[in-house]
This record gives sequence, structure tokens and C-alpha cells, in this order.
Amino acid sequence: MKSTRPSVILAYIGACVIWGSTWMMIKIGLRDAPPMTSIAVRMAIASAIVAVALRAGRIRLPRDSRFVPLGVLLGFVQIAIPYAFVYYGEQRIDSGLAAVLYATLPLMVVVLARFTLHTPLTARKLLGIAIGIVGVACIFSNNLRLGHAEAAGTALVLASVTASAVGSVATKKWGHGHHPVASLLIPF
Repeated sequence: MKSTRPSVILAYIGACVIWGSTWMMIKIGLRDAPPMTSIAVRMAIASAIVAVALRAGRIRLPRDSRFVPLGVLLGFVQIAIPYAFVYYGEQRIDSGLAAVLYATLPLMVVVLARFTLHTPLTARKLLGIAIGIVGVACIFSNNLRLGHAEAAGTALVLASVTASAVGSVATKKWGHGHHPVASLLIPF
């Protein structure tokens, strides 16, 4: 078996900690600030981090004519709409349920990609997605109260997932040739 670099392992652990705590931190943040204020603070911090990463990595922003329109589109479908819907949705449902609902994102992406990009939808992909959703449901099972979830909160989080999936497919279709970190700056 090939040895994995420590930086890859640390990045994986970091992603797990960040992703795993996101839903709870949104809920905690909503105790003291309204959704749009919480989102604005989060995006300001994220923008600063991305700007530092661009500078540190000496990554230049693309100058081609499609970079800015793509960034504006992604700003709406991957940032503005999804975050607004998730934050407002989490005012109505448990953070664990929001996490499980958001775990359906890969399923939504592969379905949209199948019909817009003609990407094959394989049994292996579907199995992997199912395992991921079940895994997230197991992790957050202690605070899943499916019977008590408000329909509006659930619908908002699922609408957020849909918008994010559209953004992912748009990135795949039109984001070729752009550095991934540079592509983050305009949406923020």
C-alpha cells in the first residue's frame, strides 16, 4: 500500500473537523446573530483566508472574459442562495437533520450532471453516495428528530442543496482552466 503524505492526512482531518462542526456552529451562531449577519461575518473571514492563500501561493486571478461571469454565477448558486437557505432552515430544524439533508448533495450533483453533462450514473457512484448519506445519518443520529422537523426548514435546506448542486455542475461545465483557489475569490 502506498504511503500517504502527512500533509494529505492533515488536510483530511481538517476537512472532517470543519465539515463535521459546520452545522452545529451555524446553529450556535444563530443564537446571537440573525442569519444574514452570521453569513456576512463568515464570508468576510473566508474571503480574507482565500485572499491570503492566493497571495501566499502566488496565484493570479484569471483575466479571460468568462472568469468574472462564472464567479458571479457561482456567487449566487454556491454562496448567496445556499447559505441563506441553510441559515434560515436551521432556525427551524436541528443541525443534525440539516447535516443529513446536506449529505444528499453528491446525489443531486450526479443526477444533474447526468442530464446536463451526460456523465454516466453508475451503480458504484450511487453506492458510494448511499454509504455517505448513511454515514452522516449515523454520526448525527443522536439529534435527528425527523418526526418533529418543520417542513419549511427541511425545504429550505433541500433548496440549498439544489442550488449548490447547480453550482457544482456549472463549475464542471465552465470552470476549466481556472485555478480552484482563484475561483473561490469572486463568489465570496
